[in-house]
Amino acid sequence: MERRFLTPRYMTDIVKQLSKKWLKRLIISALLILAVTSCAMNGSPRLIKLGVMPKEKVCRLAVLPFVNETDFELGGLIFYRIFMSELVSSGKYVVSQEGDIRKIYGQLKISHKEAPTFEQVRILADRLNAQLLITGKVVDMAETVIEQESRPSLSVDLQIIQADPARILWTTHHRSEGERYRKVMHYGMENTITGLAKRVSSEIMELWFSEGFNRCMD
Repeated sequence: MERRFLTPRYMTDIVKQLSKKWLKRLIISALLILAVTSCAMNGSPRLIKLGVMPKEKVCRLAVLPFVNETDFELGGLIFYRIFMSELVSSGKYVVSQEGDIRKIYGQLKISHKEAPTFEQVRILADRLNAQLLITGKVVDMAETVIEQESRPSLSVDLQIIQADPARILWTTHHRSEGERYRKVMHYGMENTITGLAKRVSSEIMELWFSEGFNRCMD
């Protein structure tokens, strides 16, 4: 059998054989890996822009149920409701009601354990009259007790999606721990999952706003 070494010419031939679709997936995966590494180092959310936000003001949003990839029971639901509550509290958008979203999920037979397809996203946006949709998953959620202290940790991936044409505009990864907010002794430290989830939600939104996520009501 002929042995071929990884010469520059051979590598070029390999790249040419890859379809544009798979090449794009490889690039996105590499960017996400870099984002995760950066977040792990500084504890701040990392944003990757894959598309341009609409020029007009974004007023109507729909936050779709987050997928839970953790061993923490109802982890996706907990962060989903806290994130949606923080978004509504910002007073910047008209946010679709959870009940309306879940009704359409039932009609389309979308499982809460998986993200909707782009075709389903288009249908959801149309029925909810939403300009943009937010999807996501909870990658890690845990509460560890160390020296009688509860130390929660949370890791999430969120995407802002445009429905027509269906595409991901922004993707954000954020990982944080309650210990990160400690100031003096125990003060400032978040020792509950709900408290940490509020911090993470707020930090993601602050990043989005600072990067030009159009707000309907300033």
